[in-house]
Formats: sequence, C-alpha cells, structure tokens
Amino acid sequence: MDSTVHGQIEYFDNYKDATSFLRVMLPDPKWSFPSNSTESNVLQVINNFLGGQCGAKLLILLKRYPNIELSDVTSKLRLHHSYPWVICSLTPSGGRGKRIMYDLTTATNGLFSYKTDELFYEAQDFFGVLLNPYLIYATNPVVSGIGSLRLPSMTVPKSGYYKVIMTIRDHADWTPGNSGILRWVYGFQEGHYLNFTSSHTVQNDISMDYNLGNHVFSMTLDYNYTDTEILQIRVYGTEPIDYWIPYDL
Repeated sequence: MDSTVHGQIEYFDNYKDATSFLRVMLPDPKWSFPSNSTESNVLQVINNFLGGQCGAKLLILLKRYPNIELSDVTSKLRLHHSYPWVICSLTPSGGRGKRIMYDLTTATNGLFSYKTDELFYEAQDFFGVLLNPYLIYATNPVVSGIGSLRLPSMTVPKSGYYKVIMTIRDHADWTPGNSGILRWVYGFQEGHYLNFTSSHTVQNDISMDYNLGNHVFSMTLDYNYTDTEILQIRVYGTEPIDYWIPYDL
C-alpha cells in the first residue's frame, strides 16, 4: 500500500490468509500523503520485490505517479522476465511523472491501462491475471498520420481461447478522431480483426477474447492518427510456454 509508512512486502500461498491479513492491516488515513507533489514509491517497491524469481506478474493499481525514473528498474524487470500490469487512475492524486510507468510497461512487455477509480475492482478481469496469465505475443507499434504497419508475426502455441489487448493511446487525455484495425491472418484463410476508434472509450484500451488455432499469424495494423502514439499490443493464453517473449523496444 502506497503511504508515508513503508511496510515490508508480505507473501502468502493462499487467498484466505492474504485477505485476512489485508482486513486487519488496511492503511491508516493519517498515513496519507501531505501534498499532491509527493511521489509514489512504486518503482522502489518493484525494485525491492524482484529477487531471484523469474516470470512474476505484477498487478499495480496506481493512484499516484512517481516523479523520477529509477534507471535500473527496467533492466531488472527484463532480466527477471517479469511483466508489470499497471492500472492507472484517470484522476491521479499526485506525482508528476505521467509517462514513467507507461514507458516502463512498454519496455518490459507489460501493459498500462487508464481507468476510472470505480473500475479498479475489474482489474483482474481486464488483464486476465487468473484466466489468461501467459503472455504469447507483445509488440509496441509507433503510429502517426495515416498508414499501415506489418507487425512481427504471432505464433499461437496451442489451439484455444486467447485474450487480445491493446492500448489505443499512450496518455490519459482523450484524443478525438484516432482509429485503426488490428488484423491477424493465417495463410489465405479468413483471419480476425480488432477494430477501434478513440470515441469507443474515454479509457485507453480495448480487448477481446478469440478462439485461435495453432498457427503462425501475419499481423498488420492499419491506422489513422492525428498525433504520434506508442501503442501496446499483447496476447495472453491459458497455457504456459517454454520460452520468453522477446522485447520490442
């Protein structure tokens, strides 16, 4: 919990013990930050958490921005192949580094989503922490103006249902008029697509579940943007894979 009193990281191996601990250890209101210029210590928490384990998934509910980037956190996340999933409030309570966490998730195959505070409880459902925890594809296309990009191909390791998630902008402010179509096709067979416009949502992401075959899919992104954006495209499955997904940036 982000507060003026920094506690140690607690570990549990079952849900019951974790929830029992949280009920008796909720933060005291007097531990709240005295100023909206005070930064979150989320980067230091990530740095402290990463040890010898690999493949950890970090689900972070972010109400306050950090102010300054910690240079070794990105490299440490990459070294441990740990993916940060960040859900950030559209009405942050403080901190100045608006781009720090988005850039961090972009560089580490993580994912960054802006949500209203009322939707924080849907965090697990959106990212599929329990149902679709295994990353099988990640890329970060840069879009500007009108055009089309041929993205890295996607290998689906096993036929089944997969969650496709992408950000449609890299900042909180709503940008009217932006739109695009993400397509994936196998051979000459009919493929799938994810169609989006910025008017679909005041949030910055869109997702859908698809039944995909065990194939290598060609990926393309057609776009029409009035500004320059770095997008995040991620695909998650239900079965573990025996290789790490390469980093795009």
